Amino acid sequence: MAPGHVAYVGSASKTLGPALRLGWMVLPGHLVGPVTDEKLHDDFHSEVLGQLVLADLIGSHAYDKHIRSAGCATGAAATC
Repeated sequence: MAPGHVAYVGSASKTLGPALRLGWMVLPGHLVGPVTDEKLHDDFHSEVLGQLVLADLIGSHAYDKHIRSAGCATGAAATC
């Protein structure tokens, strides 16, 4: 891959609930400033509590466990 040209974007909307509107981006260093500026101009408010809870879920690996168990429940996971 080309590390300086790849952005990883994800969302928890479908896995935790569409009303949460939580997502994330992993950006190359040279894109962090411009994307941050655009977000500030486009969206003045981001709900903090949901972001903190999602960060804790990701950090504790509970989000990964949730994804795996949800896949098993729907039959979508290759291995359960």
